[in-house]
Amino acid sequence: METKQFNSLDEYISHFRKWLSVERKAQIQFHLDEIKRLSGIERQRRGRALLDMKGTRVGRDPLGLFLVKYSRMDGRQLPDTEISPGDVVLVSRGRPTGKEATGTVVSKTRFTIVVGFSDAPPRYAYGKGIRIDLFVNDTPFTRMNDALTQLKDNPFIANIVLNKFQVEKTNISVDKFINCRLNESQKKAVKNALETHPVFLVHGPPGTGKTTTVTEVICQLAREGKKVLATADSNIAVDNLAEKLIEAGLAVVRVGTLGRLLPSVEKVSLATKMQEHKLYSQLQKLQNEFDAIVSKRNEFQPPTQQWRRGMSDEAIKKMARQNRSFRGVPAHKIKAMAKWLEWHDKATKIKKDIELLQNQIISDIIKNSDVVCATNIGSGIDILANAMFDVVVIDEATQSLEPACLIPMLKGSRIIMAGDHKQLPPTVISYEAMPHLSITLFERLIETRKEEISSMLKVQYRMNERIMQFPSQEFYNGQLIADPSVADRTLADYPISGWETLPSPFKEIWNPDRVIVWKDVPVGTEKQHRGSTSFSNEYEAQFIEKLVKNALQIGIKPEDIGVISPYEDQIALMKRLFGDIEGLEIKTVDGFQGREKEVIIISFVRANTNGNIGFLNDLRRFNVSITRAKTKLIIVGCSQTLETHPTYARFINYIKSLDGFIKF
Repeated sequence: METKQFNSLDEYISHFRKWLSVERKAQIQFHLDEIKRLSGIERQRRGRALLDMKGTRVGRDPLGLFLVKYSRMDGRQLPDTEISPGDVVLVSRGRPTGKEATGTVVSKTRFTIVVGFSDAPPRYAYGKGIRIDLFVNDTPFTRMNDALTQLKDNPFIANIVLNKFQVEKTNISVDKFINCRLNESQKKAVKNALETHPVFLVHGPPGTGKTTTVTEVICQLAREGKKVLATADSNIAVDNLAEKLIEAGLAVVRVGTLGRLLPSVEKVSLATKMQEHKLYSQLQKLQNEFDAIVSKRNEFQPPTQQWRRGMSDEAIKKMARQNRSFRGVPAHKIKAMAKWLEWHDKATKIKKDIELLQNQIISDIIKNSDVVCATNIGSGIDILANAMFDVVVIDEATQSLEPACLIPMLKGSRIIMAGDHKQLPPTVISYEAMPHLSITLFERLIETRKEEISSMLKVQYRMNERIMQFPSQEFYNGQLIADPSVADRTLADYPISGWETLPSPFKEIWNPDRVIVWKDVPVGTEKQHRGSTSFSNEYEAQFIEKLVKNALQIGIKPEDIGVISPYEDQIALMKRLFGDIEGLEIKTVDGFQGREKEVIIISFVRANTNGNIGFLNDLRRFNVSITRAKTKLIIVGCSQTLETHPTYARFINYIKSLDGFIKF
């Protein structure tokens, strides 16, 4: 896909505003259409709703959210669900229209889910028979549009996104590496990143230690006394980076929803650090006062348009003092509205005091940290509105929409990005917006300024050399090198036993000497269900079920097995067949980005006579799927369908050259 370069800032801003609006509408419409089209039971089966819930008031969190804990009315465990901490949900009485109260999931256990509301939730939210639906999260779009507006007042970042910057050398040099295990390509990337201004790109192919390299860069910056904002697109990527920074001994603060963080980083979360602050008890006291005042205020009639009849706040107070009626509004109603306003004024004053104290506590926490870690969207939180950093480091930059990267970038005076534009692009729902939003800033810059502002990591520590060889040639100009620790590692080193006693073709497939295997599938086995845009293949699913059982039989732990398919309907089918094996992961390609397993089994699904492979044409998705395995890669697919594409044809021929192709 051709990258776009922009001639002016106005063109840049209008371009992204337009396509963000298209994407936002697509996301809203997706959930509204599904809520309308599917029954609640079916939407719950797909993991996007929870039915028959009951709500219990919990209180407030350190940042002031009203918390409600939901559990099933029958007391049973929650069903499998995509709804997780950080998601925006629609809370309804059971028949949602899209206009009900929305909140953010704060935490989730096997039996409960806690939702935080920015304003006091409606009374029904505490009742029974509640339905919770995964809904659109408008916060990212608001923050991305705000960042586009702020870009007009930030010529430094504007010149970067317009590719009009001059590359300069900094006064930072590396005398000694903190991590003595870095290889030469990692050291070169660290050195170049520290010495290059205003922007630098670390290109990290699969398994090359990109996050390890980024950690070294941040440690070196902290050693120089630089304040760093470290971000990534996803919470898990931020947590992984934060873990490494904590291990390196840096003072880290993690901004984000507490329930969505890994347990290992909860101790450095902003919420935890706020609770440990010496002024936190004072903040709690103010919040309790605020809640009491709001509760008292709500005993009186609010001055809605229905009862104001044109009266201003001051007019209502004056009429109340004079015990007068006005335009049909009785005096007792006006007195009730005046009382509401009186308590509202008190609440407003205390709310300002709460915000001032919160800002003071947060300012203290950031001042005493080396690194602030957040998602790209999370870095736009109000409490960081005025925070500025010497350097902004964006990990997984190739998975983030460009306007999302702007949010942290606007807070820095130097930018370092890490990613791999040969792997998955940002997720975009709208087919119309996809060509315009799936190209990242990282990709645009590396296309035109590769020699000046980028370094590629070349030694990979994940894959057996035979698994690595094809993606290296196909996507990375043959530059990848397998570290000796993994180059020849097979399942024989795991170890496994008893594979020789398996019946054919399973004996041949699980032979450790066959590191890559393609199990061929008959044409005509794919299916598409009515109303679905996805595909499934029962032949492949049933065969993979047997493969998984084989794996367990010969001693492979379920947590060391990953089952991947590009198609959601195939994932759903396989989960129904064998998804109850504890520890086994069955996910889409997107769900395995950045992940690795000893054994990866891929179901490509498509098996038709006309060579239609749909969105398997996205070779970045293909690259991700075949680079997750460490010691064994098994593909279950229809060669007759897939080899109509030249890349898949070359892949199949490569596997045949290794004696790994098994006909059905």
